Formats: sequence, structure tokens, C-alpha cells
Amino acid sequence: MKKCPYCGREYSDEISICALDHTPLPSVNLIADRPSSGSNDGKTEATPSAPKPLENKLFRLTIIIYAILLIVSFGPLVGLIVSIPFFCTGLLWCYSGLLAVFITLPIAFVLAKRRGKTLIDATLSSFRWSVIVFGALGLMMWASVFVIPGYKTFTLGYWIHAKIWLDEGQVRYWAASQKGSRDMDETIPYDQWPSSMRAASMGYGSLRVDPNTKVVTLDDGGGFGHWGIVVAQKGSPPSFGSYAILLQDGAWVWHDTH
Repeated sequence: MKKCPYCGREYSDEISICALDHTPLPSVNLIADRPSSGSNDGKTEATPSAPKPLENKLFRLTIIIYAILLIVSFGPLVGLIVSIPFFCTGLLWCYSGLLAVFITLPIAFVLAKRRGKTLIDATLSSFRWSVIVFGALGLMMWASVFVIPGYKTFTLGYWIHAKIWLDEGQVRYWAASQKGSRDMDETIPYDQWPSSMRAASMGYGSLRVDPNTKVVTLDDGGGFGHWGIVVAQKGSPPSFGSYAILLQDGAWVWHDTH
């Protein structure tokens, strides 16, 4: 009988390649002729090493690519070319990547167990595949910025984040008790913000409340544009920013590239 050195599955003597992982099977003569550890001459015969599985190669390639991108990102000009696309896709990559990892982990684990791997090896295999999928998704999103305007992918990620963390009803209830001001420089102190708005803002930006309409506006951004969240009364159409995505009736995330 022959035994696959990678997955451990046994085959008859005439089979030369594992049907599961395509690893070459050691010859019967090599196994039979191998000297025991207690032989007098003290010499051991080297066995041919099994080729590295595809997941190991892809895992190492993913680590190498991101290590190179990290190093290059500190460069003066090339660093901007590398870092700005990741900034534009960061939130979208984070949430979609986490979803992809949650799907990949159990599937890779089950497939590894079906190939005869131990619990530890199956766990490591599922971890490696999760890193590969997460990294590949990030590279695809990074490249998409050179085709799709970066503010659109950024706003989509921002919309997902706000959809998860923002409670529009809480913000409207809070705004009803605020005095507000039309002065653009007069903003609400951060410690007075509603908790869901603090979570949605990630700790950045300035918050204002219109004294008449009670429209709440979160304004964030810098040299690459401004973005934020608006929570108005239900039925109000989006009227802030050059690009907006509706959260719910009367609330939206916006991005202004001007």
C-alpha cells in the first residue's frame, strides 16, 4: 500500500498520484528499502519532499505583496498612489472582507477535514485561505479605484458603516431638544452627540443642528473632499453634497468633491 505524504490517504501500489491533492506518491521500493532508525551504519535515505500545496504558495504571495505595498506606501509619490486607493476603499474592504472571511473560514475548514487533515492542520488551512481571500478582495478593490471614481467606493463603504451604526430615530429625537445655530463655525461638542452618531462618525467631523428645521449635519473631510451624514425629517429629499446615497427616508450619506 502507498500513503499520500500530504493528506494521508492510502492507495494501492499501482497508483502514483494522490487523487485529492495530486501529490506524487512515494514508490513502494523506496519505502521498503528505507533503513530503520536503528541500523548499524547510522545513515538515513532522504525521501522526496512533497510539493507545497497551492494554499501555502498563495498565502506567502499575499503576505509578500502586502509587505511590499506597506513599504512602498512610505515613499513620497508612489506612496500616494498606493495609499489613496486603500483609503477610498478601506471601509468597503473592511466590511465586505469580514463577510468573505466568515464565509471562507468554515468552508475551508470542512474541505480540509474531508481531505483527512487533523484539527490543527484544518484550522491553519482555513486561516490561510481566509487571509488569501481577504487579501485578494483588497487588491481588487484597490485596482477598482483606477476605473471607478474613488469617492463612489468610499461613499458606499461609508454608507455600509452608517447603515450598521446610525440610529436615525435617536438622532431626530436628540435634535428636537437642541437649540441649534446657523453659524457654520458653531458646532455641537463631541461629548454631546447622540451615541449612534458618535459611532457612525468614527470620532471625526463636526456636527451642526439647524435651529428651524432641526436637520442634523455631520461634516467631515479635508483636502480630498468632504463627506458626512444628514438626518432630516422624513420625506426630505437629499440636498447636500454632489453625491449622496439614501440611508432611509430623510437620511443619507453624502460626498462633495468640490
